[in-house]
Amino acid sequence: MSTTRILWLDLETTGLDPLKDSILEVGALITDGDFNEVARAEWTLQATGQMLAVMHPYVENMHRESGLAARCLEAKLGMPQVDKECWYFCAAHGVTKASFLAGNSVGDFDRHFMRRLMPMTNESISHRSINVSTFKALYSIWDPAAAAPILERPKAHRSILDCEHAIAELKYWLSLPVPPQFQV
Repeated sequence: MSTTRILWLDLETTGLDPLKDSILEVGALITDGDFNEVARAEWTLQATGQMLAVMHPYVENMHRESGLAARCLEAKLGMPQVDKECWYFCAAHGVTKASFLAGNSVGDFDRHFMRRLMPMTNESISHRSINVSTFKALYSIWDPAAAAPILERPKAHRSILDCEHAIAELKYWLSLPVPPQFQV
């Protein structure tokens, strides 16, 4: 078993703008370098009705249907506490400055929120990310037929389910043959 640790992270947010929107849920799944699960955790953040009311209707509907909006109204955790707990969780399970952050669009979306709202966790891992969505984009160019049967995304848009999906999706992409133009 590999001693490498990968932090699979997914954030559910009130919107797409990391400068003004808030994090509602954090899902963290730690694996070794062979994608075997080491540990998992999930945090739901406190939100006010007013905070949820200003979300884009698409986002508001998604979080209402998944049950996340209701959970946020009952939650007691604030962002600084979640950042600290996530940092401790990562450290307790071997995540270090050499560990990669992984997930779907994690380097382009989640990382931006982490810089502002989860600085302890963000600074405790490598600046490098494993963006599973990059494989999806490349295979849709190289081999659209292989990209067609992409694993179905979970209907309930929740952070830990999205982490699980990202791992399964990366395993799928890595199982495909190397496109002929890149074979040596």
